[in-house]
Amino acid sequence: MKKSLLLSVMCFTVTVASHAQKGKGLNETPTNVTAVSAKELEGSPSSKNNWQFQLRQNVGYSNLSSYFDGLKTSRERNLSINAGANYFVVDGIAVGLELDIDLLKDVNVISKDESSITNWMTYLNVRAQKQLSAGFNIYGQASVGIGKATYKQTNGSITSSSSDDLLGIKVEAGAPMPLYGNSNSFITPFIAYKYSRTKDEDFTATDNGIQIGLVLESYMGCRDMSCDMKNGFRNSKNMYQQGNSFIDFTSAGSAEFGSSTSKYSYMGGSSESKSSYTSTSLSGAYRYYVADNISIGAALNFSSASTKNKTSDNKYSYTSYLVGPVAGINLPVSNGWNNLSLEAYYNFGSARSTSTNGSNSSTDKQNISSYGFNFCYNDFFGKRIAITPKLGYQWGNVTYKEDGEDDYKENWNGLYFGLGIRKFFPN
Repeated sequence: MKKSLLLSVMCFTVTVASHAQKGKGLNETPTNVTAVSAKELEGSPSSKNNWQFQLRQNVGYSNLSSYFDGLKTSRERNLSINAGANYFVVDGIAVGLELDIDLLKDVNVISKDESSITNWMTYLNVRAQKQLSAGFNIYGQASVGIGKATYKQTNGSITSSSSDDLLGIKVEAGAPMPLYGNSNSFITPFIAYKYSRTKDEDFTATDNGIQIGLVLESYMGCRDMSCDMKNGFRNSKNMYQQGNSFIDFTSAGSAEFGSSTSKYSYMGGSSESKSSYTSTSLSGAYRYYVADNISIGAALNFSSASTKNKTSDNKYSYTSYLVGPVAGINLPVSNGWNNLSLEAYYNFGSARSTSTNGSNSSTDKQNISSYGFNFCYNDFFGKRIAITPKLGYQWGNVTYKEDGEDDYKENWNGLYFGLGIRKFFPN
């Protein structure tokens, strides 16, 4: 988990919220929400033939090697895919699909033991949305998903494997608001009910809870999309001038609380365990062009989670944060290669976990730091919005502490690839 935290580069929610307030009408007298005219409806984000999608990282891949006292101990490969979109088949009604895939493989290079986890989940979405005014929309969405989780473990000549069937149901409501005047991108607070079930022959686990959060999303019709290269790079012209800025991949924050039930069946009987859980996350990265083609900014990643067993009263909590500066330089040319950039970053932070079993309690702490670089290319497919592949290399170290004493230090390094959507803001 410590490594995957270091791969997220996203924007500060507070900064994004400030951009949401910079649009047209900031100094105008507030008015009541009124019915939308036919002319306004033509430009509604929920108009027929429009697409809706989140501004987030869609693909992430890392291949990392870990070292202890200079000796290579393990190699970890991780691939995540999070992609989806809704399409408005008529005004106000959209259908869509979402696909989530996570592949993780860990190899102990000393013992040659291997473990792998493969999860996939696909959702069918139905959304109803209405524009109440030029700057305010509401929607309701229902989603049903199925998937599979597969586990494989190899120890020497012995290999074991298992798989679980996955079911997910989500009911969500939100209120998209334009980020910047007549922007094609929106900041959306939402609330959702989530239910999930994991099941095999002898085991069934269910989770259900409430989630509230904030995401960035975009609404675009085919008329709003164009190939930057085929249009003489008009979409990207002047995007890297002094005073412009952008958010990297996504800005998101959420809090969730709920309950879990696990049931085990075995020969002659069964058992059941119930627990409650809470979680909070906030992540982001924002960059500002202090001069033409030169940008600086910062990145933040915070997460916390806790569980409490209702039967045994056992508790577990986890909190982590990473923060640090980011800087980049675009190739200073007057053609399409201006979209190519080199960025460098440094992150530092810590993670803390506490386990309580009756009257016994233990706390582990990790001090984390990392640095690296990425080559990026902004491929603009609309007004101030680009899909951006990143390819780079990173280094890091983690110092494990138990009860305040240094335990041991682990170093790691490896390749990183990411693909996501950036949103740019004019001066």
